[in-house]
Amino acid sequence: MNHPHLVRRGLAALCLSALVLSGTALVPAPARAAAAEGRLSSSGSYRDSNSGCTGSGGSQTFDTPTWADNGKTVRDSYAVAGKITGPTPTDVTNASVKAATAVVATPIRTGPATITVTSSLAASAIPVLPATTACNGLADADSNLDGSFALARPMWATITLVATGSGAHGDMGADVRLDTAESETRLVRTGRGTATITAFLPAGTVDLDYEAWLSAQGSEPGHRVSSLDVRLVIALRPLGDASPVTGTGRSYVAPGARSCPAGTVTVGIAKKAAKRAQRIQVSVNGRPAATLRGQQLRKRSLVLRAPAASSATVAARITLKDGKRLTVSRSYLPCS
Repeated sequence: MNHPHLVRRGLAALCLSALVLSGTALVPAPARAAAAEGRLSSSGSYRDSNSGCTGSGGSQTFDTPTWADNGKTVRDSYAVAGKITGPTPTDVTNASVKAATAVVATPIRTGPATITVTSSLAASAIPVLPATTACNGLADADSNLDGSFALARPMWATITLVATGSGAHGDMGADVRLDTAESETRLVRTGRGTATITAFLPAGTVDLDYEAWLSAQGSEPGHRVSSLDVRLVIALRPLGDASPVTGTGRSYVAPGARSCPAGTVTVGIAKKAAKRAQRIQVSVNGRPAATLRGQQLRKRSLVLRAPAASSATVAARITLKDGKRLTVSRSYLPCS
C-alpha cells in the first residue's frame, strides 16, 4: 500500500524521549503566559496512484485560525469530494474527505491548566466496479495544531490520547510532541486505543506540535472507508500538586498541601477525633508513618516526611469507638 504517512506509521505505538531535570527555580516569563502564534488546520485530498487514471482534489491551507490559552474554543474544518476515472468511462472511484479540528486551552500561569484538542476525520475511496477497476484511489484527511507557551516555573505534563473510529488499524493515528530547550516528549498512537505519559517540563518556552491522520485506499477491500475521532488532553500541574482528598473519613483527617522545600506533608486532625475516634493510623506510600490513640488524638496536625523527588500518597485509617472504620487518601506529584 502507498501510505503518505509511512514514516510516522512506522514508529512504535508509544514512544517517549524526555530529559527529567531537577530544581524549581523560576525564570523570567510574561506575567500572563499565552500561546504564541498557535494555529490549527484541517485538510485533505484525493488522487490516484496509477498512471492510467485521472482525478484529484483537495488542498492544505496554512492560513488558519489562531488559538490562545483564554478558555475559548477555536474550530476549523475542511471537506472535499470528487471522482477518479479509469481507462473506461464506467471505471469510476468516488472519493471523499472530511476533517474537523477544535482546541480550547485554559490560562497557563503557575497553577493547573489544560489544553484539549479534538479531531474528527473521515475518508473514503470506493470504486463503482471494485472487481475490475484499474485504479487505486487514495484519500487522506489530516488535523494539525501547533503553538508555544511559556512556563514561569517547572510543571508536570500528563498527555493523554484517546482514539476511536472504524477502518483498518494501520490507516490512522495521532502524534503529539512537547519540546523545550532541554527535553523532548513525544506520544504516538497508531490506530485506535488510548495512550498516556507524564513528563517533566522545565521553566521556559514549550513548543507544541500535534497531528492526527487518516487514509483510505480503493484497491484494498478492507481499506476503502475509514473514520477517526481523537481527543488529546494535555494537563499541566505544578510540582508537588495534590489530588482531591478522597474517602469516607475526610471530616476526621485532612491531608494538606505538600511542602517541596521541606519535603513534608501536613495532615490536619479534626477536633471531634478526640471524642469519637479510637485510633488513627497514617501511612505514606503504604508505609506506617504515625498512629494516634488516646490523648494523642487531641493533636490538631501531623507533619509527615515525604521525599520531594518522588510521588507520594498519604492515607489514613480511622477506627471509631463504635467500631466503624473510615479511610482517607490523597496523592501528590513529585517536586522535581
